[in-house]
Formats: sequence, C-alpha cells, structure tokens
Amino acid sequence: MVAVSNLGIILCTDQRTCSTLPERAPMDTAKRALVLDLRSPVLNSGAKDLGVIHAPGASFCAFWGQDKTRRVVNNGREGAMIRIISDIDVGAKVESERIEIRFFLNGAQHILQFGPWTAGQYQSRQGAFHGQGTTAGTILRVSGTKWRVQSGPDSIGRLWDNRDPSHPIDVGLYRVSYFVEFDRN
Repeated sequence: MVAVSNLGIILCTDQRTCSTLPERAPMDTAKRALVLDLRSPVLNSGAKDLGVIHAPGASFCAFWGQDKTRRVVNNGREGAMIRIISDIDVGAKVESERIEIRFFLNGAQHILQFGPWTAGQYQSRQGAFHGQGTTAGTILRVSGTKWRVQSGPDSIGRLWDNRDPSHPIDVGLYRVSYFVEFDRN
C-alpha cells in the first residue's frame, strides 16, 4: 500500500493502517515485508550487527521538510509548517529533512531515522529523538504521480527502539542505502 498525502509519502506493508505511528506489531502475517540489512553498524555509535531483518508491518516514510518561516497548529501543537510534497516541481530533486523506516523487531517498534527532522513534533505520545550523525536522502519528482526517494552510496541512519514511544532508546548508527519509487497510480 502506498499513501501519498500532501505532507509525505508512505509505503506500508501492513494494510490495517498506513501512518507514521503503528505502535503494535501486526497480529496476522503480512503478505509483504520490508527487508532491512542492518549488518553494517557504525563503529563507536553503540550499534551492533542485527543481521538482515524481514519486517512485516513496516513503513517507509519520506517527507520533504519544514518551512520554518510559517507556523501552524497540528494536533494542538504549534510548529513549523510541513512542506507539501506535491509542491516539488516535476523533474526537481530536493533534499529530504526526514526519512524514516518503522518496523518491529522482537515485538518492539523501531525507527530507522535519516535526516535532522524527526517524528514527535505533532504527536503527543512520541518522545523526543534526533537524527544526529545521519545522512539526508533525496526526493525526485519523476512525474505528476511518481516520486523517487533514495540515499547516497554511504548513507547513515540512526536506529531507535520505540517500544515506549514516550521514551525512545538510541540503538546507534547503521550504514544503510535505499531506493524506493512511489507511484500514485
């Protein structure tokens, strides 16, 4: 399932919901899954080799960024306005301030974060975490209905154990690359 909203693009393997906050692992085995290669921890970051993870109930989320010159209120919280993904011109490539992969490992939700902007700004149940040391990806608007999200060749993401969303735990940095195409059709 692919959800393209004004704010971001989300690829979900679990059909029960497609959001940035599925907090419980799926009860049924999903027909689809994301495969995550977490065999390349960054030294001295606290990360360890977690192997290759087959993750049903996962989501890949890409957001363009925030317009810090404009303020809005979402879910009762004030903050910078989220840039609208459909405002990216066809043929234009922009740096994404936030790409995240949410998945379940041993029944606990984890977030692999790329870029400086993280979830929680407008989510009262999500505690603070950060993207320090991570590499931002890019979003290319291929056509009126298609976007391409990709990392650079030596991309780094920060993994968070989010089993208690109000108190996420930093698991460390991983070298991970990705290439995903979203088509609204």
